[in-house]
Amino acid sequence: IGIHVQGFDSGGSESFICGPEPPTAIELLSFVAFAGGGNVGLGWETGTEVDNAGFNLYRASSTDGPWTQLNDALIAAQGDAVSGASYSFVDSPGNGTFYYLLEDVDYNGVTTLHGPVEATVATLLIRPSFRPVVPTR
Repeated sequence: IGIHVQGFDSGGSESFICGPEPPTAIELLSFVAFAGGGNVGLGWETGTEVDNAGFNLYRASSTDGPWTQLNDALIAAQGDAVSGASYSFVDSPGNGTFYYLLEDVDYNGVTTLHGPVEATVATLLIRPSFRPVVPTR
């Protein structure tokens, strides 16, 4: 923390107190999971991103974990301090109810978890091609 004092010709002065850099963060507008076609679609949108390196996604079959990271590499940040971005990811976990966490990672390695969100993938029911004809009188 420092103090900067500036003198003016009129005899007045102005002081500024400079603090540490603002914390890095994202403004998360939404994080959703939806099941369809045997998969889970994950989507999230940011309003702003400050020094954001990217994201990781995690899945578990319980809110207590254990959590498994879904992406092999960091999902690169697309937003900035003025505007955010929209992201999507498709997971194929099999049948059941699953929970997802979103982790944002800043350039210093500081992370924040968001969620969990939930989606249930059910077995696809296929209508048989043969339908018996019920006799009429």
